[in-house]
Amino acid sequence: MSAHKCRAANNPLISRVGERSRILPTVKFLKEGYGKIRRFYLGHFRKRYVQKVLELRRGECRRCGNCCTVMFRCPQLEGDAHCTLYHTRSLQCRLFPIDARDLRGRFSSCGYYFVDEVEGSAEQEEAIQHSAQSSGSSTTGSQS
Repeated sequence: MSAHKCRAANNPLISRVGERSRILPTVKFLKEGYGKIRRFYLGHFRKRYVQKVLELRRGECRRCGNCCTVMFRCPQLEGDAHCTLYHTRSLQCRLFPIDARDLRGRFSSCGYYFVDEVEGSAEQEEAIQHSAQSSGSSTTGSQS
């Protein structure tokens, strides 16, 4: 049995599998940490960007609690998914998800989703262009 352990320790394939099982949780932790920092930065310092992107967000919070367990379990989370501060929660909690990147992976059951463009924006743009053309043609007609 000790000979088997010795061969396993010298086998690079077996040792890589062991390393991978230790590395994957670290990578996940770093990705979640980056997401938390990104959302904090965007929420506090890029408010116009957040406002623009949130116009594309649809749906509503299902209060599933998944976003409350990113990196660590929120101390305000009671039971399975009941936030004790839901109506007065912090900016980061209120803004989650800021964009589609926040919904990748384990957030597939989230009640929020994002559309590609704001509904009616193409129609509004057409109306603006039409009114600009009609006001431009009336001013050119009056000049002749």
